[in-house]
Amino acid sequence: MRIFILEDSPERITAFFQMFDGQNITVTNTAISAKTILDNQRFDMIFLDHDLGGQTFVDSECENTGWQIAKHIPKTSNCNTRVLIHSWNSPAASRMNDFLTYSEDFTGRVESKMFGTFDGCILY
Repeated sequence: MRIFILEDSPERITAFFQMFDGQNITVTNTAISAKTILDNQRFDMIFLDHDLGGQTFVDSECENTGWQIAKHIPKTSNCNTRVLIHSWNSPAASRMNDFLTYSEDFTGRVESKMFGTFDGCILY
């Protein structure tokens, strides 16, 4: 399985690699690089965080957010890929989920679940 992950937390990235051991995983921590990757590669599953750059509760209109990638996915060959939004920023995650759910150009499945780590345990 080819998995794309947009995430800036080293702990969460480690947890993803543990969860998907043996899978083909591509990770990036910026929206700019995510756009380039998604423009050039096809994935079976996409995981999106919203707040990047070590910041929390970032305005979605900032360039380096998962929201910018959610808007970009329907323009790529990943427009029918399963997307899981794992941000703890509930309002932003909701906005991303709603956009993809109601986008005429996105035909994949979208889910939103908070994901993180706490004392070495995976919270999902």
